[in-house]
Order: sequence, then C-alpha cells, then structure tokens
Amino acid sequence: MVSVPIFEAKNKLPQFIHQVEEGETLGITRHGKVVAYLVGEDGLNQQSQPDKFALVMKRWRERHWDCFLTDGEESDFIPSRRKSTPRVDGDL
Repeated sequence: MVSVPIFEAKNKLPQFIHQVEEGETLGITRHGKVVAYLVGEDGLNQQSQPDKFALVMKRWRERHWDCFLTDGEESDFIPSRRKSTPRVDGDL
C-alpha cells in the first residue's frame, strides 16, 4: 500500500486512479495518519465481510476509545459469530 498526503492525492489524482485500477491501494494521510483509502472496485469486492467489519470496528475503537462493545454486542453484528437466532425489533 502506498500512502500519500491529502494535497498530493488531490494534485495527482488521475495518476493515483491509474495505480488503483492496476490493483494498488492508496492510503491518504493527514498529518502522517491515514484518514482514508482509495481502493479499486476489484479490491473492495475481494475484501470479505468479516474483514470489513474488523476494519470498521478498529476505526470505531480508535475514535471512541472511552467506549466499548462487549463480545456479545459485537457478535450481534457478525453473522458467523451469532450463537442463536438474530434479535428482532422489540426484543430486549
């Protein structure tokens, strides 16, 4: 994966789009920290749902470090980790 600052991504977007079309993933940084990814459609489709969920959870934890979900609450969002039937509206 290549990482570039936002201003460079803006100035060279057509060049980076060509790289992404060839399978590269581009991390866009602000103050040295990746804040976004530029991924081609093939790369996005190849990523499995649990991987996407893990990435979303990692980012959520980074932003909300003072909050947490229990394993049971996380399991409600990952079908492969559910031990029973999914909850329906009105169940508590």
